[in-house]
Amino acid sequence: MHCGSCGSTNPRAGQRFCGDCGAPLPTTCTDCGTTADRTGQRYCSECGYRLSADNGRSTDGTEQAAVQVEADTLPEVRAGAVTGAELRRVSVLFVDLVGFTSWSHGQDPEDVRDLLSGYFDVARRIVARYGGVVEKFIGDAVMVVWGAPVAREDDAERAVRAALDLVAAVSDYGRTNDVADLAARAGVVTGQVAAWASIGEGLVSGDRVNTAARVQSVADPGTVLVDPVTRLASQAAISYQAAGEHTVKGKPDPLTLWRAQRVVSGVAGTLRVDGLEASLVGRTRELSLVKDLFHATEEGGRVGLVVVDGIAGIGKSRLGWEFEKYVDGLATGVWWHAGRCLSYGDGVAFWALADLVRQRFDIAHGEVPSSAASKLAEGLERWVPDPAERDFVLSRLGVLVGLTDVDLPQAELFAGWRLFIERMATTGPVVWRIEDLHWADTGLLDFIEHLLEWSADLPIFVLAFARPELADRRATWMVSRRQVTVLHLDPLPTQAIESLVDDLVPRMPAVARARIAERAQGVPLFAVETIRSLIDRDLVLPRDGRYVLVGDVGDLEVPPTLASLLASRLDGLPTPERDLVKALAVLGDTFPRAAVAAVSPASRADIDARLQALVRKEILTVRRNPMSPDRGQYAFTQTMLRSVAYETLTKRERRARHLAVAELLRATFSDDGQEVAEVVAAHYHAALLAGPAADDADSIRDIAAVFFDRAGRRARGVGAPVAAQAAFLTAAGITTDEAAAARFTAEGARMAEAAGRFSEADELYCRATGAHEAAGRHRDAAELAGPHGRCLARLGRLEEAVTMLRRAQDVLADHDPDAASVHVQLVLARALRSLGRIEEATPHNDAALVAIEDLDIPEMRCRVLALKGHLLAEAGNVAAARSAFEVAIRVARKHGLTYDEALVRANIGDLLFQADLPGAAEQVERATRLAASIGDLNGHSWGLYNLAIVWFFTGDWDGAETAAEQTITVCVEANLRAAAHLPLLLLHVARGRTDESSEALEGLTELASSGGIEDRCAVATGRAADALVRGDWAGAVQVAAPMVHECLANLGQFDESTRLLWPLALEAAWQLARETGRGDELAAVLDLADVDPADPPPYLQAQLLRFRTLFESLSHDGDTSTETVADVQTRLRAAIDAFTRIGFPYVRAMTQLDLAELLLTHRGEDQPADVALLLSDAGAVFDRLGARPAAERLDRLRAQHAGTS
Repeated sequence: MHCGSCGSTNPRAGQRFCGDCGAPLPTTCTDCGTTADRTGQRYCSECGYRLSADNGRSTDGTEQAAVQVEADTLPEVRAGAVTGAELRRVSVLFVDLVGFTSWSHGQDPEDVRDLLSGYFDVARRIVARYGGVVEKFIGDAVMVVWGAPVAREDDAERAVRAALDLVAAVSDYGRTNDVADLAARAGVVTGQVAAWASIGEGLVSGDRVNTAARVQSVADPGTVLVDPVTRLASQAAISYQAAGEHTVKGKPDPLTLWRAQRVVSGVAGTLRVDGLEASLVGRTRELSLVKDLFHATEEGGRVGLVVVDGIAGIGKSRLGWEFEKYVDGLATGVWWHAGRCLSYGDGVAFWALADLVRQRFDIAHGEVPSSAASKLAEGLERWVPDPAERDFVLSRLGVLVGLTDVDLPQAELFAGWRLFIERMATTGPVVWRIEDLHWADTGLLDFIEHLLEWSADLPIFVLAFARPELADRRATWMVSRRQVTVLHLDPLPTQAIESLVDDLVPRMPAVARARIAERAQGVPLFAVETIRSLIDRDLVLPRDGRYVLVGDVGDLEVPPTLASLLASRLDGLPTPERDLVKALAVLGDTFPRAAVAAVSPASRADIDARLQALVRKEILTVRRNPMSPDRGQYAFTQTMLRSVAYETLTKRERRARHLAVAELLRATFSDDGQEVAEVVAAHYHAALLAGPAADDADSIRDIAAVFFDRAGRRARGVGAPVAAQAAFLTAAGITTDEAAAARFTAEGARMAEAAGRFSEADELYCRATGAHEAAGRHRDAAELAGPHGRCLARLGRLEEAVTMLRRAQDVLADHDPDAASVHVQLVLARALRSLGRIEEATPHNDAALVAIEDLDIPEMRCRVLALKGHLLAEAGNVAAARSAFEVAIRVARKHGLTYDEALVRANIGDLLFQADLPGAAEQVERATRLAASIGDLNGHSWGLYNLAIVWFFTGDWDGAETAAEQTITVCVEANLRAAAHLPLLLLHVARGRTDESSEALEGLTELASSGGIEDRCAVATGRAADALVRGDWAGAVQVAAPMVHECLANLGQFDESTRLLWPLALEAAWQLARETGRGDELAAVLDLADVDPADPPPYLQAQLLRFRTLFESLSHDGDTSTETVADVQTRLRAAIDAFTRIGFPYVRAMTQLDLAELLLTHRGEDQPADVALLLSDAGAVFDRLGARPAAERLDRLRAQHAGTS
């Protein structure tokens, strides 16, 4: 530094006085590097930073406190005059609109104001996402500050991120509002300013503020320029390009500026990829849509699934990468999770979901179980504070990550997993990014649907990337699911690919660039891989932070397909590296360093050197995601690259290496590789396929079968029946043990049934049973009759089930009672009951009840008791039925059988229906809540169906309609889905919706082919109700009367089928009698009471009283004596009182109309007042329910009443 007094040079940095004359030297600003204009200057003229005598630093560069304060400032400080003001290091963003002034000329002032207001709203929203403070709006410019009043370590980075987003958003805003030329330019400057503690205009001031405005003024439209300090503070996360020097107003020296290009990593450089990465080209709108959908989920507090689908290489993963970097930079906290569906093992069950849990609790794959269990238990205390909920979640998460081996229904596992995610979502938005969803097992897809259904009101954002094949498995996601958005990525236009190539290798000759773009056919990966092949051949080299073409590529021929392109890349590698790539292909898309030794004989040093070379050449990449417990995993840069490499292996090489990997996995993971049984099984299977005739092929078959069995049991344990079915059937197909093959096939059948694939299950049960019979294992065959009979019943093949079960019963009778024989008795009793053969069913259920007392099987005991309650109720013994149900509930509660408790409570509701409808509704509602609490979709669906029926009669018609529609939407059982159209049909009929009732009837008639009497009765009920609404009384009677006879003869008066259909038959017969003047049909339907001699339950009793009275009033039409009329009134009022007492408001109102009509026909002195009261009461019910046909009848009676008053 030159001395201003003597002119000598002082070489040492930080020197305070001249070494030759002792004069004070000017100070250099430590913030921006500017030399003070004069000695003793207190603030930097460039950035406003305070300059103390030693600039706040000792001569060795260490921080020291300023020890001297000028005396004249002390009184102000002591008086508090400057309290709240301080110097702070901040980042200032200026954004200005381009094209706004020219557009606004001649525009309506209100249009100008609206455009500006919308722009300001966009600016505020984006700034808020990155934690900035809007200092002021100046015309069409915005000034934003980061670092005041509160500073963060990444303020400069947040400012640049916000600037890039805001510039992009303004372009979209202009297009949306038909202002195509509207653009924004931005400048970001970082340095020290004077700041005040309060938020508002005047928050900061100083030279840095003015400089930011000047930097913005020289930026091109659509770009962001920053000063060197901002670049240095944010370059770990932002890619920059030198923008040269610029002379600006008010600055004596040119400013060196940098152009911000794009975000290349998470906050502070995390998740950064150091290597070849192009700008995001042609996907800006898609990325904006994903961001908007995420913020809609975040701000609206509603679950959302976004499926990004497209062919391999189209840019799905890049879109997810850009979104991840975006979320990582937001000011608000987001619980981010990333998972991948593995292709090995035909989709390892719930792998991506297990990744979510492992990331959240920092549990590594293969971690010692005790350590993993400790992390899980301790970590859950944060997310699930309630001890009971925590215990529920802990056991189910333990199953998911392989820490516990508890056999729980899929619904209960789903409930526990969902509850954990929900508890996270109550503290902040949850994001779950899933790669390769097309490889997912069916269980994971089911769980995602489960999450959408049950967690609808929480901010959970699932972002899934898949190939188009996913549409074949979940077509409803692609077209009709409310919470699902499907974003399809089409190939990019040629211009976009050329722009991408130019971004990767600037100034590439136009001919070569055009050829690459043409061959890429709109797929970005093709272009990127072509450039990588040029890098491999040293024709493109890195220089000064960018790639440069250094060789002649005039003869370059780009292969027409990616496979051949990738093969040519592999052929261009040195032989040792190429051999290693081939070996690594056996390990899958990702693999840890430790696994490489299993497939390569090279030394550790050679392997490490080759891995480094492959990473450098971008054949491999290293994933250093800080969220993942497995740090340092290698991955192929492209899945297809691995596939091409794998296909170059000989069968002998594949076999040897797959066997080596399987042995390594068994040795690495605890319990002989139990946690990754699917992957071990897949490697053994691949080895077998590569050498089916090898000498040890049979032994490999058997060990592969053992691991597929383990994989099936693990998938079953985590509630993935489809994956379990596939594993068991693979085991059955490869084992050399015929008996084991039959056992595996039976397990596959059980899993098919659990997945609702009843026809598949039937075929598999038949195959397993046939194998046992052919080998003389008759008892083993008989033991399968229970589950097989249950499956046949669900298919409606009841007679076939009964025949098979009776045969099995004979075989099992030679042995002491056990679980299999009790199950056969139970299923046989159920099938007979469904056929209406109650007297035959009862002895079988009683035999099961006796046998179960000596067996410790609480679940089966509960179900036998529940069926006993049904049979007793249908026999008219209500008290004994209630007692059986209550014992079943005690058993269920004692042993934690929530599923069975829900089922029995639904049965109690059915029992109470005709005597205490409000009490029945309470039981059904409780049963539905219990099913929901354990995620039992089938039980919950049945609960919704029952609620729809109950609420129809209690008078909650809107609730009934919603419940029925939900049943149709979520139900997996085809028969129930069809049956749920019945309550909808009854509602449409009662509301006079003829078109809707016809649609509901069409859905209901899917049950017509069933052999079950209840299904056939449901169809008859629907047809009779539809005929009623159309005024076809005779048709309704013709459909209903024979079926009522069958129901009464086989099911009794307590069954739902009877209580729904018989009153409809009576109503139709009564209307027909009124129309024709004959009561023959009504008398015949009334006489059906003789079919079942038991006393009718209260509801049917009241209905019979009502219609018998109406029938007698018809036959006494000519008798108007006071005694006769009074007797009819008394009996109808008794029916009205009964409906009131047991809780049937709509039926009561209809009976009030019957009485009012009778009183108007037989007028008496006191009757007008009675009629008015009856019509008023009934009218209130009809108005509330929207019962249009009943209301029209009421209006006619009101008119008649008015004419006679």
